[in-house]
Amino acid sequence: MKRILTYLNPIAQVKEIYFIIKEILLFVSYANTIDNMETSLKKKGIVKATKFTLVKGINLKAETLMYGGKGEELERFEISFIGKEMSKYNDMFMEAGILELIKTKANRIKNEDFYGYLVNISFNFKYITLYSILSVVLYLTMLTVIFVNIPYAYIISNI
Repeated sequence: MKRILTYLNPIAQVKEIYFIIKEILLFVSYANTIDNMETSLKKKGIVKATKFTLVKGINLKAETLMYGGKGEELERFEISFIGKEMSKYNDMFMEAGILELIKTKANRIKNEDFYGYLVNISFNFKYITLYSILSVVLYLTMLTVIFVNIPYAYIISNI
């Protein structure tokens, strides 16, 4: 019931539209900054996987052999090592003003040639979801139908 009332509340919908527009503008700023930083990112070993996603490969073969742990202990060591490795790049993202806008996700890669993690760096969408976009579109559609049909029905009934 609360969800329906929130959906029908015009103030909530205006806030939703505001947050979506604000996040789109932040995303455009992020994309432009990534394009401008491309050469400095390549020097640091961070490459573009897609237009809006960066990738950094971290090799753990030597570090894990020296550590010698097993199971959960090894995984905790790997995650802490990745955190330390990625913290080296925080200053670069902070100077560009996009540190708060990014999220990272590490994927383990283990085969005969390479043992490490592939860290994906991408924009952190907080407000733009399929639900938020559909709710705004449906709300605006509903308002359009109401404000177009009511005057039309009034005009037709007075003729």
